[in-house]
Amino acid sequence: MNPTTLGLTALTIVLWGLIPVVDKLALAQHVASPLVGIAIRAVAVAALAVPLALVYGDGAATVRAMPASAIGLYVASGVVSLLLAQYAYYALLQQAEVSKVFPFLFAAAPLVTIAIGVGALGETLSAKQALGALLVIGGGLLLL
Repeated sequence: MNPTTLGLTALTIVLWGLIPVVDKLALAQHVASPLVGIAIRAVAVAALAVPLALVYGDGAATVRAMPASAIGLYVASGVVSLLLAQYAYYALLQQAEVSKVFPFLFAAAPLVTIAIGVGALGETLSAKQALGALLVIGGGLLLL
């Protein structure tokens, strides 16, 4: 792994590890519908991301050049991740300890990805990958 990839991997791990703690703290400060938290999060991200995408990402030209199918897939990804999954996750955090459920969520979610990758995208799964997935799930279960 090159140094840039390694650095981005480490940064992503730290940030993803920080998110559930911040979410749990926010939910503990004020019990509200998960939709309220999602709306606040989405507005804040949009207020930052849209101008940055326009300035640094050549956003308008990039969007104009995108096929409608790619835009539709981004929309679907946003609805699944930023609305549906986030809602279920916030509702779960209101009921459970973040240190127990988040590691399991991160351990179990790749199984869904692997199954869809193999079943719908025609990707192959080696015995080594299957064993690794089972070990990760086993570790996640031990943390519950």
